[in-house]
Amino acid sequence: MTTYDGGASSYSGIPPSRVRGVEIQRKVPVLPEPPIKETPEIPDIQTKYLRWESEWGGTFPEFLCFDWLVKRGLEPMEDFIFQSSRMGGRQLYGGAVVDFDFQDQMLAWRVQGEYFHIGNPAKEASDIMQKMSLSVAGYTVVDIFAQDVIERRNWILTKALNGEQVRSLHNDGC
Repeated sequence: MTTYDGGASSYSGIPPSRVRGVEIQRKVPVLPEPPIKETPEIPDIQTKYLRWESEWGGTFPEFLCFDWLVKRGLEPMEDFIFQSSRMGGRQLYGGAVVDFDFQDQMLAWRVQGEYFHIGNPAKEASDIMQKMSLSVAGYTVVDIFAQDVIERRNWILTKALNGEQVRSLHNDGC
């Protein structure tokens, strides 16, 4: 609906909506509210990771492992525990936070980033202590390298799920 502008637009060629003090009313159509839709599956891996990270708080290689396990029908907190503290966790020397703890199988996965875990003598010593402590407690400990998860995830995680260490973090096999 428009209102008559009293001929104000006829002088100086200015359209009625631009003339000072003259207002044209237009009826704005009211659109129906869109139906509520469920969030679709996200094909973008980065977006999917950011959603997962906000809930679980892990690294990208840990997310890839987690996603691989869930796609194979394993349930978090039932079939495996993510970020499980063992023997005091980070609070005690020799304690460990196991990235994936398969308690029924006494299997522990530690997803290791090469940047932080190789070439740093203090970190390597800590890793060896943690692995020895977990082994003494009866766990089969499998170290999984981030690069392996990115490049050959299915093969490396199938081996890891069977308790097989494919590539050792240290030369002595610990």
